[in-house]
Amino acid sequence: MLVGAGHSHLHILKQAGLFAARGYALTVIAPDDFWYSGAASGVLSGQYRPDSERIDIAALIAGSGATLIRSRLAAIDRAARRLVSEDGTAVPFDVVSLNLGSAPVPLPGDNRNVFDVKPVAHLDRLRGALETRHQTNPKAQTRIAIVGGGLTGFEIAASLERLGRRLNAPFSITVHGGDRPLADLAKPIAAGVIHALRRRGIAAPDGSRVVSVDDGVLTLADGRTEPADFVVNASGLAPAPVIAGLGLPLAGDGSLHVDPWLRSTGDPAIFAAGDCIAFDGAPLPRVGVYAVRQAPVILHNMLASLEGTPLMRFEPQKHFLTIMNLGDDTGLALRAGLHWRGRLAWRLKDAIDRRFLASHRPDPTPATVPTDRPELSRSQS
Repeated sequence: MLVGAGHSHLHILKQAGLFAARGYALTVIAPDDFWYSGAASGVLSGQYRPDSERIDIAALIAGSGATLIRSRLAAIDRAARRLVSEDGTAVPFDVVSLNLGSAPVPLPGDNRNVFDVKPVAHLDRLRGALETRHQTNPKAQTRIAIVGGGLTGFEIAASLERLGRRLNAPFSITVHGGDRPLADLAKPIAAGVIHALRRRGIAAPDGSRVVSVDDGVLTLADGRTEPADFVVNASGLAPAPVIAGLGLPLAGDGSLHVDPWLRSTGDPAIFAAGDCIAFDGAPLPRVGVYAVRQAPVILHNMLASLEGTPLMRFEPQKHFLTIMNLGDDTGLALRAGLHWRGRLAWRLKDAIDRRFLASHRPDPTPATVPTDRPELSRSQS
């Protein structure tokens, strides 16, 4: 059984035929397709065509003998060795891998109309809603508030600024980043990024911390209120809520506790990977690079568990490359304390994202086709 279609399971889904070839029946429970977060900001900005970050998992496993159940996990009956989906379907398992991901931390208040940054499909909905609003009333100013001052919050702000320019729409964008925006970056680097975005008209007031959002009105820590037509929640991520009810050992932040072989410390037949796990009580940074590297380990260990052969350890890498899309065909690349900003960083990110998507598609269709860079569209046709 595979539960979820995130980064850690995508590699396995592409090789789903291995299970049938070795005499095993593979079932996948996933409510949606795979949405690649690395390209999400580019789709939001209009650098890539809509929906280009999505991979159809039904097409990916077609002909492999695997079964796809379009639902979510509700419970694990460990005594009966069954998984129970939200629609009540019970499926027996011998070995299972959980790729349940993470979810945004809810903002205080009545914020039903807030666009969370995850699942990634929400950003497609946001782009569509902004385009519809602009088509309906092209001259109306659209006030967009982004709650969260991390890399994701500022990357989304930069992408929305580009979308506004592409549509010729009067967007007013404000990032409420708290007391220390871009706290993961050294202060000079953070200051340079914020300064560059402010020059493009993005507001990033110092010390602006949101304490609640109610029906499109943000309340700040100093008591001021600020109306917004659209609110984006980029305030942080936590393990998916379903994890708490699975009856498995958890780390302090609610992640599933796993051993070096990516097995739950409470059940050796249950593997887990991606944003939902922690080692020795400590989660890894919630970035796709770890999930991608866990994928071949999960595949090997599921088959090894069934066949009684040695398992493979997962060894987290010490450093990884992060590239922030700054929305203007430049990027900020970060690795092991080093950084560089400019067009080369964006081109590297673009190449990495295209290669990743192309390598996991069931057909050779180009992974991403920019809508406002026709010279690249021609080169890929």
